[in-house]
Amino acid sequence: MLTPHIPRALRLFIAAYAALVLAYLLGLHNPYWAAMPVFVVMQPNRQDLLLRGVFRMVGTLIGGGIGLAALLYIDNPHLIAAVLVVVVALSASIAYWIGTIYAYATMLVGITCVVIIIPGLSGHAEPVPLAVDRVWCTLIGVVAVTLTTFFSTPPRKESAPLRADHSVTASLARFVTAGGIVAIAMAVLNFAGGMAAWRRWGLRLARAYSRP
Repeated sequence: MLTPHIPRALRLFIAAYAALVLAYLLGLHNPYWAAMPVFVVMQPNRQDLLLRGVFRMVGTLIGGGIGLAALLYIDNPHLIAAVLVVVVALSASIAYWIGTIYAYATMLVGITCVVIIIPGLSGHAEPVPLAVDRVWCTLIGVVAVTLTTFFSTPPRKESAPLRADHSVTASLARFVTAGGIVAIAMAVLNFAGGMAAWRRWGLRLARAYSRP
């Protein structure tokens, strides 16, 4: 007798495989990105499934737009790094302040900004194709998991709170912590060998991230 988890796992496998194949057929440079949303957008209830899919798209578009704009319109790599510090700090603090499913878009803004800026700053990838790839893969993955799991996912019986009871002080602490970590990493790399070292580190990280 099959446990309830096996049919769900099969649906997720079908969604991920379909997303991956479609991304390959479309000639996207990072097709495995299309399978990633399948496993993180899937939720135990229908409302959160839809919300998470929408928020992933919104966060990806905003974060990708910020990262792309920084790479295209800012010539100084130090300023680009500063943009990344601020975006990640804001993303972490606001997401913590919200503290519910509604924080997902904010969290994705910071994540996507990192994914776009680090390979772009290191010269590993062209900014525009990279951002377009990210958006298309996210859309493919979200649509795939929604189509395959929506009708088998039960609705939530009660509404979810808009935000958790997290104080502004605690949220500011996350802002300082997240921004500080990124800023310290930039400063250490700059001290160790200037922005050339930062670019080499970014290239190694980008290659590791891009490996299937």
